Amino acid sequence: MAFPLIAAALGLAEFAPVIARWMGGDNAESVAHQVVDLAATRVLFDNTIDCTKGANHYHSTNIAPPYWAVSKNPTVTIGHHIFYKL
Repeated sequence: MAFPLIAAALGLAEFAPVIARWMGGDNAESVAHQVVDLAATRVLFDNTIDCTKGANHYHSTNIAPPYWAVSKNPTVTIGHHIFYKL
């Protein structure tokens, strides 16, 4: 199931500006695009492992569980995020 992996890779876009400023200075925009492109390419074309165990939903541990998660068993918890396969 590629969707959770693609979502995870694209989630890197949230951190790309920080990484870009750290690595790229004046070229921050270009570096951010390179980081996201690399992550997406790895997911689409490499033999990656689905660390979410097939999850298609997730939420942060910083919030109360959403209505859809109340009676479900998580597939995995990674950091402050709980993943579910509904």
